[in-house]
Amino acid sequence: MMNTQTMIEILKAAMRIKGTAQITVSGFSMLPILENGQLINIISKDDFTIGDILVFSYNPSELLVHRLLKIKNDKLYCKGDNCYRLEEITKEQIIGSVEIDCDNHNNADFIKASLDLNKVALEYNYNLNEIHKTQTYIDYKNTYLQGVSECG
Repeated sequence: MMNTQTMIEILKAAMRIKGTAQITVSGFSMLPILENGQLINIISKDDFTIGDILVFSYNPSELLVHRLLKIKNDKLYCKGDNCYRLEEITKEQIIGSVEIDCDNHNNADFIKASLDLNKVALEYNYNLNEIHKTQTYIDYKNTYLQGVSECG
């Protein structure tokens, strides 16, 4: 089996050569927008906007697919829609952007709610029992994690 760092290097090379690639989602951090086992298309982009779903290397041997929530100076801040932690990255870590037809979470209300959830997680030191008791989490779960309505 290929290690993650080797896979990241191959993916970066494919993106440089072709400008596009496909990978399979592994995990549940982007539910309900992206599901475990789902095949996704990655495209090369020069500019990224708040709400984009990015594929990036994180900690030299980790590949993440998370949403861009904030840009400050030369730092980009991403978080999985079904996660609490905000990752600070640079443009150099980005491999590409996920090409997606229907993304109901790519809007200002969701971005604010996701950032608010991260603040609550920090406040409670990522203690899930405490986080899950907060109104912020309850509202987030009920509004954004219950499935996705059809795109029109």
